[in-house]
Amino acid sequence: QSAVVAVERLGIAADLAQYVGAIGVRRREIRRLRDGAVETCQGVRVQSERVQGAHIVLPGVLECGIYYVESPRDGRALFVMPWRGQLMIGTTETRFHGDPAAVAPSHAEIHYLIGALKHYFPRYRACSPEDISSSFAGLRVLPGGEGHAFHRSRETLLVPDRPGRPRVLSIYGGKLTTYRAVAQRALQRVAPSLPQRRALAATDQLPLHPD
Repeated sequence: QSAVVAVERLGIAADLAQYVGAIGVRRREIRRLRDGAVETCQGVRVQSERVQGAHIVLPGVLECGIYYVESPRDGRALFVMPWRGQLMIGTTETRFHGDPAAVAPSHAEIHYLIGALKHYFPRYRACSPEDISSSFAGLRVLPGGEGHAFHRSRETLLVPDRPGRPRVLSIYGGKLTTYRAVAQRALQRVAPSLPQRRALAATDQLPLHPD
């Protein structure tokens, strides 16, 4: 039996034998229509939420390296690093409830990052939001829960629509740097539903080249 998947934003419906949902913050634009809510596993609904991370870029250079610092306000980890001939500091973690296409740093996030920069780098103690060259923000999906997002688990959750031979596998959380390991876990999870194939490469041994 196949899984029916509808993409709400595009108005597309498809009848698929297998679907792996690795769409991140766009997950709410997908409706799965067969056998009810397939974002549940054995009757337990997965709680997740979108979290925004903001960065700001200012004129200036670092003498060497990349700095790991902790916010003097709440102890959250931040990075200060060179960025295209200037200086960048980020990131924040703020719950997000709007349209992903409209994500942007908030005033509170900008002042939060400037405050940390002033605390650790005295030459920036006179800087203000008007000194920012550019800013940007992105979204990630984290497991839901109480308390600050900074303390939330970064574990990747693989949630099938049913045990045994899943038709739909939804991926939640995780980090970009673990993409290969997550892809391997996902393939192992859906393998019982797919025809057998011989592996053509050992992806855990192939070197990655920047070009």
